[in-house]
Amino acid sequence: MSKTEKPDTDQIADDVGFSEATLDDNMIRQPSLVAYYGHLVSEMQFDMDTLKQKLDIAESRAGQSLRDEAAEDGRKITESQINSTIPTVSSVVKARIAYNRAKADFEGLRIILEALRHKKDMMVQIGVNRRSEMESKISGLVREDRQKDSVREVMDQASKIGKGSKKAA
Repeated sequence: MSKTEKPDTDQIADDVGFSEATLDDNMIRQPSLVAYYGHLVSEMQFDMDTLKQKLDIAESRAGQSLRDEAAEDGRKITESQINSTIPTVSSVVKARIAYNRAKADFEGLRIILEALRHKKDMMVQIGVNRRSEMESKISGLVREDRQKDSVREVMDQASKIGKGSKKAA
């Protein structure tokens, strides 16, 4: 890769993975991870485009070389023969391998970036679930407090009634 080193598989697994226990830390790290991997994707896109240009140049030079050789030998060569021979020329083979490697790396990084987007969605959902659970607990506590208050009011009223009946007696 150009100026930026690719992360290894352990680093990638750590970056895209998380647990509910590490949710808060991962929410804080998420934007910088997306920026980092987004930058890597951009760099790899540039490398891939550059290698595609080099492949095109190698193919063009190989075709021209085949035409020149045929002309020197006084042979007629068809475009079909040239096009079928170009992929076997060693400079073209090397250029195609380099381009295919860059393309595979680009696709891998793009998939990692997509995994980070899925991670974000999961973290948001867990956050929503946590909030819902907390609201449910708070609501339950409020109901318990209201029930306790109601029981206290009934007991207070009962004790007032009981004190009133003792005074009458």
